[in-house]
Amino acid sequence: MGPALYSGPMGKNTAVFRSGGLFTLHLAKGEGITLGRNLVVKESGLFSKDAPLRIHEYVHFLQQREIGYSNFYARILKEYYQSGKGSGKWFDSYDTPGHLEYQAQMLESFFSYYITRFLKR
Repeated sequence: MGPALYSGPMGKNTAVFRSGGLFTLHLAKGEGITLGRNLVVKESGLFSKDAPLRIHEYVHFLQQREIGYSNFYARILKEYYQSGKGSGKWFDSYDTPGHLEYQAQMLESFFSYYITRFLKR
């Protein structure tokens, strides 16, 4: 999964941000995936884009802690399937209220808005 970029005190309830490794071969810059406590991100190098990405993946980490890892993965796959049923547009899950991706996307957008405004000062 690559080397740890950021982490807090070690423990099973602490998220570890990672970059590199085989998982990022399939990710575009600015994308990420949460695998248990490992938040694998392929950063763009721009703080205004990378900070919201980390927030998005951290929300998924919190969701997994709340509903359980297997329940999280089962639910997110189900939501991807339901959102793109027949159309192949699994990313509609990001725009569907109540979906796990929607929750993470709303917080990412919120922080992105304020980070961008702060950087323009």
